[in-house]
Amino acid sequence: MTKKMSSYIQPKKMMPVEFHSKPMEIENNGVKIKQNLRYIESSLINGTHKEQSGILQLIINDSIASAKQFSMTFKAPYVQETSKAHFLVFIQRIKKAESPLISSLQELQAELIAKNGNEKRALVIVQKIIDRNLFKIDVSEVLKDWKNNTSKESQKQLIYVDKGMK
Repeated sequence: MTKKMSSYIQPKKMMPVEFHSKPMEIENNGVKIKQNLRYIESSLINGTHKEQSGILQLIINDSIASAKQFSMTFKAPYVQETSKAHFLVFIQRIKKAESPLISSLQELQAELIAKNGNEKRALVIVQKIIDRNLFKIDVSEVLKDWKNNTSKESQKQLIYVDKGMK
């Protein structure tokens, strides 16, 4: 059964309750992934990852499941309600940035469960994900590059990709 992936642009005026709850739940998944990665990082640095292999496997499985539900939220700039075509580019960038997160977590999982896994490589993967802020920096750079070519003041609106969370 495949879940339908749709994109949402938060309405400016009256919002249904679901728009309030989904971004908060989505952000909580991001915080949870970061906490899990910090725990894995400390375990790798302290050298206790071999003794904690069972716990680390559960943590990485939980992180992968959270990453599959995780969707980045951003405040996208616009000038008028009628000119939001560039939001589609931002939404595509969000989708593109989510893939490296999942693949990096799966690569980390392979390093952690391998009999002779490379500890240094696992540590590099964890630090890369944390340093890139779960790959949110890639989308933030695109949002910063947006230029307002009009004399009107720009506004911001919340955008994210819904992955069928219930």
